[in-house]
Amino acid sequence: MTITLAMATRGDAKTGTLEFVTFNTWNVNEPFQSRIDHAIEGLRAEAPDVIALQEIYLAGPGVPFRADERIASALHMDRVSHAAAEVPLGDGQAIEGLALLSRHPIVSSTYETLPTPNGGNGRIVLQGTISTPLGLVDCYVTHLSTNASERDEQAQALFAFVQSIPHIQPPVVLGDLNAVPTSLALLFLTGTIPAGGVRGNLVDGWPLLHPGDPGPTFATANAPGQPLDRRFDYVLLGSGTAAQPADGRWVEMHRVLDQPDGAGIFASDHLGMSATLRFEGEAPPSAKSGGGGCSVAEAPADRASTLLALVVLLVAPGIRRRERSAPGVPCTARIA
Repeated sequence: MTITLAMATRGDAKTGTLEFVTFNTWNVNEPFQSRIDHAIEGLRAEAPDVIALQEIYLAGPGVPFRADERIASALHMDRVSHAAAEVPLGDGQAIEGLALLSRHPIVSSTYETLPTPNGGNGRIVLQGTISTPLGLVDCYVTHLSTNASERDEQAQALFAFVQSIPHIQPPVVLGDLNAVPTSLALLFLTGTIPAGGVRGNLVDGWPLLHPGDPGPTFATANAPGQPLDRRFDYVLLGSGTAAQPADGRWVEMHRVLDQPDGAGIFASDHLGMSATLRFEGEAPPSAKSGGGGCSVAEAPADRASTLLALVVLLVAPGIRRRERSAPGVPCTARIA
């Protein structure tokens, strides 16, 4: 059983752990409801502090419900989400995006549009500042392109965005990066090779905790239950102003949602990835457990037009728009 939060006082500081999970929900592929119900049960048993979701369909004909809303409601978690692209679905279009869920208040959120020079689907990185019992922790969720050259540019833009925001605690970067650990994108992000005169500094905890284990989360056959042969899903840790090195913060990692339900249904074509990380810091006055389903659903800035923004608001009335708030200001937007 993973310990999601264990604190001990040391001087004026608190030390403890937080658990982070990334999960690609596989959009609305059938059996959608059964898959999400199975995911909810698995995530309830796991009880992480933060969940990063990819391939969330926010609105559109043929979208029976929003997976991020249902998971957040079932697990009583705070939530922010953001649209990334308009994608084909059946005879129409759907709006795909990302979401961050948290047991602790998400006090601010912003996003950055990632480059798509080859005309691929819109891609973003969604950031949320979470007020945890161990202080403010910045989390980032993204879903990079399947096109290698686009993905490499997106990895550089992702790292630049993470670096542009000051962090006290090391930032946590989660998502489906559509890339194996030996890809150029991952080699850049983890600092093995530079790009454009810049070298990433994100730490991939899996090889530290599981040396020699490739830890696959996805199958080339792209079908649930097929033999897994590559790791696409990551939890990466950056650098903050706290003195402890990032590679000393890793406590435990394992794959989640890796078993079918009683009917043989898997939650997704991806496994989830869990990481438990050690933090040290002062708890902000507003930090407390709980949530309530905060929602951010702003239209993407570049590829999506103002029309797409109107579609989000008209088709999905449960979505609320919230601009980035100042750190320490609780999220007030809620699902109706």
